[in-house]
Amino acid sequence: MSLKFTFKNLNYKLIYLLFSFLLFILVSGLIFNNLIYFYINPIINETTNDISRFGDWTVIVDAISCSKKGFNIYVLNPCDVSNRPHVYGNIFLYLPFVDKFYNFYILGFPLFLNFLVITAITFHLKPKNLFNYLLLSLLILTTPVLLSLERGNSELIIFLLLILIAQNRNYFIVHSIISLIASLKFFPIVTSIIFLCEKIKFKKYLNISISFFIFVFIVYINFDGLSYIYKTKASIMPSTVENVGMYIFSFQGMPQLVKSTVLHLNIFDAELTLAIAQFILGFLVLFLIILNFNFINKGKIFYKFDLNLYEERLFLLSCVLLTIIFFFPNMSYLYREIYFLGLIPFLRKNYNYRNPYLKFFYILIIFKFIVFTFLWISQTLFFETSIFVKGFNIFFKNLIDNILIIILSSFLLLFLRQNFFADFKKIK
Repeated sequence: MSLKFTFKNLNYKLIYLLFSFLLFILVSGLIFNNLIYFYINPIINETTNDISRFGDWTVIVDAISCSKKGFNIYVLNPCDVSNRPHVYGNIFLYLPFVDKFYNFYILGFPLFLNFLVITAITFHLKPKNLFNYLLLSLLILTTPVLLSLERGNSELIIFLLLILIAQNRNYFIVHSIISLIASLKFFPIVTSIIFLCEKIKFKKYLNISISFFIFVFIVYINFDGLSYIYKTKASIMPSTVENVGMYIFSFQGMPQLVKSTVLHLNIFDAELTLAIAQFILGFLVLFLIILNFNFINKGKIFYKFDLNLYEERLFLLSCVLLTIIFFFPNMSYLYREIYFLGLIPFLRKNYNYRNPYLKFFYILIIFKFIVFTFLWISQTLFFETSIFVKGFNIFFKNLIDNILIIILSSFLLLFLRQNFFADFKKIK
């Protein structure tokens, strides 16, 4: 019986691997045959006017070349196809043998990374029937995921490392991975929240303290670069919602839409309207977070949440990243929505226990990825000049985003209450 079970697992793994490879071939074919650019905005080479594939990765590789030539790449990066400055940690600049293996770095590595990510998502979601395989395929082809793959965005690396953190219980390895991803983009240091899962208080706060000092050290050695990144943030982050529309994942999306509407209608003071919209939305979101927190607390929605299990740990890590990203002062692009996929294994495992709340949450995530991709496609193909369709799509997407983040923030508040604030109550 044990032998049959082993063979059954092996067969599933081979099927997942084969399916991942086929998806990888499909995605690569779509990218290199320019079949996705009617709904995926490409990065354009300003010199040749050609599409620059894996543009978010090649900018890092080209920054290394410019850095060796003496340029301050945080200000000027003429080696890049669009002259984009370097906006990541110094650690990327230490990639070895870039000059010698340049073609591998700009083509081979992002292709390999895409294959790893598609394979990880397949094993991560564990499709069991034809419908699951179809759903998985659609998720890979949705705008947030395909945009990440086409750009070769570094969020893909962080997503893979997030899975390793969730799977590993060795403190040294977890600290090493968190240090690495915090060195890449700084904000993932919040994944140190995983140490709050520890039941022994001494170990819990020792590891939190270690993470804090590691982050201080990372900021110290990257301080000059961070200063330049802060100064040039206006040129590297989306500044207005009308320019990027549904490509935004941010709390600022809805208030910026109100501001754009006021500017278009030429009524009221745009900046004052923006401030009022931010205040009203902020108050409403906070109220709903507290309301939802009380609901999930009394209803014991997450009563089966076991922090020793992989799905629960990944859910927590994805939750804290998505919440921090969403409430950042600057707006973010939607390729960071790939972390929503980290929520799915826990939700799929637990909504079978007749938990309608978690089932609703799961369906809303799937709805968001698939339906909004079709709305975006219809907008770009048939309603490109319609400000009404564009405005409706942006409003609808931001509405769903806010609902999802309200749920995640409520869970995060519940987690902190049980695993952090409760410790101080016991001391009293």
